[in-house]
Amino acid sequence: MKLRLPAYLRSSYFVRIAVLTFLCASASSIVSTYLSVFLAQRVGANAAQIGIFVSLSSLSGLVIGTVIARYTDKHDKRKGPLALAILCAIFGYSLYAVFTNFWLLLIVAITLIGVSTTITSQLFAYAKQIFDAHDAPESAITIMRTCISVAWVTSPLLGASLYAIYGFTGLLGGAVAGFAASLVMLLGFFHLDSTPGIDPAAGTSGGQRVPQREATWVIASYFVVFVLLHAINTVINTNLPLYVTETLGHANEYVGVIMSVSALLEIPLMLLLATLSTRFNVNYLIGGGILSIIVFLALIPFTRSIHIIVAMQLLKAFFCASFMGLGISFFQAMIPKQYGLSTVLFTNTTRVGTIVAGGITAVSGNRYSDAFFVLLVTGLLSLLLFAITPALGRRASRARLSKLVHRGE
Repeated sequence: MKLRLPAYLRSSYFVRIAVLTFLCASASSIVSTYLSVFLAQRVGANAAQIGIFVSLSSLSGLVIGTVIARYTDKHDKRKGPLALAILCAIFGYSLYAVFTNFWLLLIVAITLIGVSTTITSQLFAYAKQIFDAHDAPESAITIMRTCISVAWVTSPLLGASLYAIYGFTGLLGGAVAGFAASLVMLLGFFHLDSTPGIDPAAGTSGGQRVPQREATWVIASYFVVFVLLHAINTVINTNLPLYVTETLGHANEYVGVIMSVSALLEIPLMLLLATLSTRFNVNYLIGGGILSIIVFLALIPFTRSIHIIVAMQLLKAFFCASFMGLGISFFQAMIPKQYGLSTVLFTNTTRVGTIVAGGITAVSGNRYSDAFFVLLVTGLLSLLLFAITPALGRRASRARLSKLVHRGE
């Protein structure tokens, strides 16, 4: 019996949005991988300046992303803002190749690059708009997310080659070329700009009310959970290489093996979870991912064998695949038809999580076992909050319904 892909995966609209996602993610990953090295070696920035640069860039992206998301939801226009964000990336990284003054680069990072950081959130909001217009299932977003994982596996190697041959100018030139190709594809091959049958002001579709969004405090609760999950992932990515090399004394080459294995495993796991999400409650799948990282954090301080640590990347990969792969569609389901706001809320959990992770790393220093213990407690708290939020949300909904009934009497 021949195995056939679902119709939407074979459709031209899905292939186009998948390629666009891969191009944008590839261009971004080329720069992101070498940003700290670029600032230190090309610009001469010290550790404090790099910290300021990264923090202010993240805060700028958070504010700008929220403003643009509200605008796109209000006017139901997404192609234009996405094109603007890609254009800002082209100009911003072109200026990175020209300027060597730290403060000039910081201005570029806060303005042009700040706008460009909304590419991911606007891209997934635009994709959700396209998928809904074609009645594609929720799992389409999760499968699309694997394009980013593939880009992050392959593009840093391209960046390393460009740097080895042409230096930082070639590295930044490669990123600019990637964003330019993305812009050409967006303008030339995508035509949908607003959602057919959707009135942004009324929040209706085909004369029917869209599903009601979750209560604000429920959304805030999940936001906190995902901030903590991103913080856990960021601290692990920062501390595990140092723990393996400094504490356990293994060779530096194993760091690349560990990171590559984890990234490669995420791809099939995301595809698997996308399939499972059509049959099982997404909360259970994400909860299973949180449980897997708790097991990982409980075992890692007692693990000395590098081969076992490599094998344990399956647990970390499942964690990342669950909350990153399913997270975007999870937030979009909480806030129906407000694709911009729901997607930027998810991407903002990454930015805030990075800030939280910086605090954990600064406090724990080189006491990696202490950091893993803090992460273990954080994971347990995240799982608890994630588990009780739906029940508390249902109780609050019943209480609101009861009040409405009494008022009607």
